Amino acid sequence: MTDKGVPIPIAGSFSYSVTDLGIGELTSLVREQAVSRGSGTVPRVPCVADGEEALEKAMRDALPFAEFTNDFMHAAGYLNVCCEKLGIADAAKEFRTCRAIMLRHGAGSAVDRIRRLYSRKLESSAEASDALNYLDKRRGNMRYGWLRKHGYYISSCHIEAAARILVARRCKQAGMHWRHHNAACVCAIIAQLRSAA
Repeated sequence: MTDKGVPIPIAGSFSYSVTDLGIGELTSLVREQAVSRGSGTVPRVPCVADGEEALEKAMRDALPFAEFTNDFMHAAGYLNVCCEKLGIADAAKEFRTCRAIMLRHGAGSAVDRIRRLYSRKLESSAEASDALNYLDKRRGNMRYGWLRKHGYYISSCHIEAAARILVARRCKQAGMHWRHHNAACVCAIIAQLRSAA
């Protein structure tokens, strides 16, 4: 880990999966890769996603030993919406405070703070309440302080970088036109070549 607590990836520790099919096919690909990398026998398998319930359920079935985490930046977006829609005087300051609390302790602490300080404003704003309920419902996947302390990723930045490397660089070159299935096949070949296992 760096001096700021950011995990440093182990060289050759990434594997990529690409498919143009549905969640069921994706989870079977991911499970196959996870098993080849030691899922069930290694101490930890992280899984970072944006909080999509169907994807999380499928991934939990495929990877019962994984540590599931909701992307911090995605969660911060919901926290920002909540703070803005509360109608308080300095929403930006409250967002910064709650974001720091969420990063250090987890979403549960930030949710509890907002509920304690702004319960009446939450009752009058459905949008703020919905955004806060999103965080509250997934607080078990947003224990960011614990995750950082134990060296887990809390952001999907590696996934975003993989999408750029595997898809954008190959498929978005000048003058290229692709059928969806053909682009997925080419990207799957690149993913196989760039994967460690």
